[in-house]
Amino acid sequence: MRTAHRFVVSTICFGICAAFWALAQVPNPSRPLSEWLPGGALFYLESSDFASQLRDWNRSDIKAKWLVSKNHEEFMTTRLMLKLKDVYEEFSAAAGFQPDLRELETVAGTQSAIAVYDIRQLDFVYISRLPAAQLGANVFTRVRSSYETRAAAGQSYFARQSGGRTAAFAIAGEYVVASTREDLLSTALELIQGGTARLPVSQEPWSQDALRALPADATGPAYLRLVMDLASVIKTPYFRSYWIQRNTNDLQTYYAFLTQVNRKTDAFEETRVLLRSDEAQAPNHAAATTDLQRFVPDGVGLFRLWDTPSANFALRLIRQKFFDGPVDATRRNDAPALSFDGFAGAAGDFQTRIDEPPKPSLAGELILEPLKGLLESAGLEAVLHLESTPATDDSVFVRSDAAIALRGASAWDADAVRAALTSAVASYQSVANIGLQWRNVAAAGVTVSQWNGLLPLTVYVDGQTLWIARSPRLIGNALEHASSVARPSQTGGYLARYNHGTELSPYLRMMRMLDLSNQSNYSSFFSENVGSLALSLNSIESVSVTVNDSGLVQRQFLRYELAR
Repeated sequence: MRTAHRFVVSTICFGICAAFWALAQVPNPSRPLSEWLPGGALFYLESSDFASQLRDWNRSDIKAKWLVSKNHEEFMTTRLMLKLKDVYEEFSAAAGFQPDLRELETVAGTQSAIAVYDIRQLDFVYISRLPAAQLGANVFTRVRSSYETRAAAGQSYFARQSGGRTAAFAIAGEYVVASTREDLLSTALELIQGGTARLPVSQEPWSQDALRALPADATGPAYLRLVMDLASVIKTPYFRSYWIQRNTNDLQTYYAFLTQVNRKTDAFEETRVLLRSDEAQAPNHAAATTDLQRFVPDGVGLFRLWDTPSANFALRLIRQKFFDGPVDATRRNDAPALSFDGFAGAAGDFQTRIDEPPKPSLAGELILEPLKGLLESAGLEAVLHLESTPATDDSVFVRSDAAIALRGASAWDADAVRAALTSAVASYQSVANIGLQWRNVAAAGVTVSQWNGLLPLTVYVDGQTLWIARSPRLIGNALEHASSVARPSQTGGYLARYNHGTELSPYLRMMRMLDLSNQSNYSSFFSENVGSLALSLNSIESVSVTVNDSGLVQRQFLRYELAR
């Protein structure tokens, strides 16, 4: 098990089936294949041309780079991958062959779909439309003699079992149907024959609601489409264990999820839909977010724009970007995950006590209550975050620059803002406020306030907009850009763009410096693991995100610009 395709195929298992001519006639081939997938699935995936997509992936530079990356090397040793390896071997024994990507190509057709019914068992049904020549020349024609012939819905199918696992397939007209359970395969054959006794996945409420919620310009066949019964998936222990975002509580308000990808000449475009059971408060300051878009400079590494953020959210963002004071204990809603990877400690480390709380810091505290009061009284309408890594003269160190613009319902009090920021850090960053005196600095034709010490902080107030930044440079760039562009027309509760092409090199340089270590068995996670994954995706120039929320339906649009 040395290649990534083992992982990919193990999730689909032996879903790719083989081909023999059958007697049954198939209904109108233009129908969505979800009408033939049995109900009860956790999610299903549809492809308009699976054969081309699989062929492109097998021959892509991204795959070639990833297979030799540190990210892939360490992923292959994770507990999840080892579990999938065991399942893969079980299914290989049941099917009578190892379904790697080479074998998968022989049974991958154009219009295709797969539905998964049990994550632990990886039970699925797979349907694909194959050309006539491919029906008679594929992996299953080689192993057909080891399968038993059975029948369901007047249709012959073939099944094989080993060690509690099942592999079964049938040919219905020009479609191949495969499954890891004979009852699911039989139901699929009944649906293909026009039977109405069983409910197809297309008639599940979560599936119908998700498809109806698609924007008008995103309906119809998709390059790739995933539809999920999110409420059921979240309840599985496997989702809670392996979902990397760790935001299960946030997702529990949604019951259905859909994402689909379409391929353009210069980009991939993804549309997502999340459906809520209960209506949430929708963003309602479109004018503020539209206006703040004018301040996003061309080529900035990252920008994020939120509509109607809370004061606590804005305070956390300010603290994260500008203050490195003592961090308050963070309340967790879930127990820490048990890690089976890496080392839990060093044999020579006898000085660290695990049964006593750490001793309190001798430094002062970061006091943000005055600033929080200003944020709460301002009536925040929108927050804009800008960040980039400008080049340095020495080309050795990496400097990160950040700026935040806060749009309030009323004008900000500049003196009160400066006083709140000074009092926040005075007790641990200074003695007698040395280095925390404000001085005036010119930036883009305006006067901004900057601390005169080592702590980089710049403030600028323009009516209802408060700017906080590490240096005047990014504020100046934002103001200059706003004066030279027309008012943008794009609206959304959340807007973002990350420039992968410009930020990858500074990221790698910074992480390689931070990850330097002479410790044995030291893993340079950010520079080697994450860095190698980022390098594998260097064909992506930038990623942009637009989120619109109506309260019951959240729609997300993502565009992955390809490097030219």
